[in-house]
Amino acid sequence: MPVATTSNYTTDSSLHLPLSPPPSPPRSPPLPALRRPRHPLMEDTAVASVSNLLNEATSRMAGASSRPQASVEQTVQTMRHAARFDVPATPDMSPANQDAHHHPTEAAEAFMRRIFVDWTVSRAFQAEDAGVELVCPGWTGAVAQRLHTPNGAGCKLPLDPSTRALYVHMPRSCDRSALRDHILQLLDTASERVCAGRVVFCLERNLPDLSSLLHGLCYVGGQVATRAGQPDPWTERQPLASLVLVSVTL
Repeated sequence: MPVATTSNYTTDSSLHLPLSPPPSPPRSPPLPALRRPRHPLMEDTAVASVSNLLNEATSRMAGASSRPQASVEQTVQTMRHAARFDVPATPDMSPANQDAHHHPTEAAEAFMRRIFVDWTVSRAFQAEDAGVELVCPGWTGAVAQRLHTPNGAGCKLPLDPSTRALYVHMPRSCDRSALRDHILQLLDTASERVCAGRVVFCLERNLPDLSSLLHGLCYVGGQVATRAGQPDPWTERQPLASLVLVSVTL
């Protein structure tokens, strides 16, 4: 093999040196951006959390807007429930509903007509409601107010016990064990609340224990005010023949 000698270096003629640098290697495709791997369960949880937050916010807004409507519906239901038992939810004072009103004068006049056969509205007496039903359940009564003056002129005098009498009717079903308490309560009501000078107890003649009732009223100062066919000495009215009137002067 021929060898070329140049200066102090020896070169092999079979070696071919490149005249230009070799081309650059081809570029590899860019790596995808690094991402945190996602799990399907993690994605479902995130979606559920967002959905729950949206639902909670929506429900709060809906609840705030529906509170007035809910209160109105509750009030309507309460009124309907009360109407089933004929109990007014609120006092009705409208004159359009006459059944919701209590007419004390008319009720008192009706009671006196049940006691006296010849009771009429006159210038001599006026009937007043005494609220006996509130004091003794089952009992009924009214106050007879004397209106005439000594000279006969019809005018209402100031409250004077001597011009007022409380008439009460005892029911047949009255509990005899509570009779004493009822009598004392009625006497207190006459003297303290209605300013009456006497209490007249109207008893049924056919009561099986009429004798014991009359005997018991005698202990509180009771006196039989009417006999068969006799008028009431205080009102000068004729009571029903089926009644016995016992007067207690306070």
